Amino acid sequence: KSFIQKVQSSKHFTMPDFYTAMQDEQAQWFGVINGFDVERENYYGFKNKIYESFNHFRTYKVSGIVYGNGGCGKSTMLRRLAIDFHKEQLFSVVWLNDNSVDSFVKEGLYVIENNSLKKESTSGFLIIIEDWCRMFNDKPDLANEFLKRTDKIDGVRIVLGDRNMVEKPYLKHLNHDTNPVLLTSDENQNIIEKITEKYPNWKEPSENLFQKPQNYESTLFLLLFILARTNQKASKLSVNSLSEPKTLFLEIIESDLKFIAKNKKHIGLAKALYYWACFYSEHKIHISYETFL
Repeated sequence: KSFIQKVQSSKHFTMPDFYTAMQDEQAQWFGVINGFDVERENYYGFKNKIYESFNHFRTYKVSGIVYGNGGCGKSTMLRRLAIDFHKEQLFSVVWLNDNSVDSFVKEGLYVIENNSLKKESTSGFLIIIEDWCRMFNDKPDLANEFLKRTDKIDGVRIVLGDRNMVEKPYLKHLNHDTNPVLLTSDENQNIIEKITEKYPNWKEPSENLFQKPQNYESTLFLLLFILARTNQKASKLSVNSLSEPKTLFLEIIESDLKFIAKNKKHIGLAKALYYWACFYSEHKIHISYETFL
């Protein structure tokens, strides 16, 4: 509750801030709390599965998985889940941050374990892991400790996001009726049409960009980023690139880096940004914005 109040009282974020994943985590929470997101077709079915998992004994606690390529909308869907369950107050919602995984496993789980032993304890805890790959892939021992300890706590259920489920340790800890949800580009057209209804400034660039239906096949984040930027600088971008979203995305990034490189007050920043992106792309090791600066 205090977290949501803090987000609501923070600086105001615009719809473009939210849709383009502005480098400020509060922007993403602010957007979901204020209804900027678009509900996916399978959301309620997914949510009900999580809710029902608390009504029966479960040996294994992983009750929901959302997976798909980077930028497909996993984090937004999980944030919507966290906010909705918080409002309903059926159980406590725990959202794990990247930099708190170690302390949560070593200290936070003890709080939940002790709470579950009390007669007057809460009806349960839903632990949400935004990105398993980013948080646990390079920490196999910590991942196994987390999964084994939560298996022993009756009132815990786990929902996680991941890019793929190949040889992941949590697969041995799934509820028997867990149905992983794959997010693809199939819903992109519907989502973008609803976004342009909420934010009409993007209607014209959207009509230009999606003259070809196959242009919806890129990741959702990439398409929303393009809509935001073409709305800002359409006259400076080639018309031909509108037919190929990935080409246009690269053109925008190249233009931005060149613009930054010309700023004599921040010599080297453009190159540093490029290396930061390459490093994450190859190694998938998360470097926070604050650490980078």
